[in-house]
Amino acid sequence: MIIRGPDFWTYFHGRQDLISPDGVHLTARGTRPTGQHWADTMARRVYRVE
Repeated sequence: MIIRGPDFWTYFHGRQDLISPDGVHLTARGTRPTGQHWADTMARRVYRVE
């Protein structure tokens, strides 16, 4: 079974403040929300937690 990871494209499209001016790296503020987005996605897709 393949479990898809989070859709970071859509997530960061609405949260440009979390990406540095180079458009590639996260800002210091972007690290924690990115990890949380990953954890929330896996909780829903793997463990069926809503």
